[in-house]
Amino acid sequence: QAGHVPGAAFMDLIRAFSDTTTGLGFSLPSPDQLAAALGALGIGNDNPVVIYSTGQIMWATRAFWLLRYCGHDRVAVLNGGLKAWRDAGHPVTSGDESYSPTRFEPQTRHEMFVDAAGVQAAMGDSSTCTVNALSPEVYAGTGDHHYGRRGHIPGSLNLFYDQLMDGHRFRPAEMLTRTLKDSGMLDAPRVITYCGGGISATVDAFAC
Repeated sequence: QAGHVPGAAFMDLIRAFSDTTTGLGFSLPSPDQLAAALGALGIGNDNPVVIYSTGQIMWATRAFWLLRYCGHDRVAVLNGGLKAWRDAGHPVTSGDESYSPTRFEPQTRHEMFVDAAGVQAAMGDSSTCTVNALSPEVYAGTGDHHYGRRGHIPGSLNLFYDQLMDGHRFRPAEMLTRTLKDSGMLDAPRVITYCGGGISATVDAFAC
């Protein structure tokens, strides 16, 4: 409300686009719940969508991932978010804006998310590359910050999402390619990314 790209509506990832009944932050809602939330925002199946965040780009990549999960392909992330928009001298406006509600028909890509049983099965599968997107300290279990228990899923690698960023922007494509190849993610037949709540993991996934 304090300042946004003119015409932009607000996408509430915390409440409208998460299952708030699980006791865990950012649990995946059902396809029907997601479709209803997208329709309420005014997003139909044929609408091009540009998503941006006011802070870390991970919020935009999480939204991108949810739309792709629902089968919506005409979606992009504004590189650099609101900061890059402001730095370029583009206008901002305040208050609330919205689009007319519409209907969204989900065509769910269930393979874009995995549950705990799927991760456990992947632990013994050499064709799956499981990657932790958090900081090296959180991954190693040595830092002050942790998510319930210290450490990482056995066998998982570490690619800190910040290695893919240059400030608020993604690094150039050739640098991303090199970093992702070095991690083994681009050559793996299947990749699972995870973090502490399902937000920063989408940065690694989006970069892939």
